[in-house]
Amino acid sequence: MTLINVAGTVFDWHTGSPLEGVTIEKLNNGKGTGQIVLSSVNGLYNIPIIDFNGLRFSHVGYKTQTFLDGAMFDGTANVAMVRDVQVLPDVVVSASRSSSLLWCLLGGLGVYYAYKKNWFR
Repeated sequence: MTLINVAGTVFDWHTGSPLEGVTIEKLNNGKGTGQIVLSSVNGLYNIPIIDFNGLRFSHVGYKTQTFLDGAMFDGTANVAMVRDVQVLPDVVVSASRSSSLLWCLLGGLGVYYAYKKNWFR
């Protein structure tokens, strides 16, 4: 077993700006292992890994980058993330109004039932 400390910078391919909050996950046989780190405010990341064969970089609004050849990482891996133009086409926001303040704040039938039974008084 060989310990490799992979570090680098993740940035936006279009602007060259560093990306914060990119998820970097260790892969083994093409599947996620649960070993995850996030990039910092400056786009920097550092993930110590043993026996792996790839890394997956993902971020909301960007295409996921998967590198399956673990041997390509010699300790430094700078990654350019490409924007995903097929982001959600529409977002639907719905709201409702209730006449009971307790219902609005806590929600749920159980709480409303307890209120009606005077359990809170």
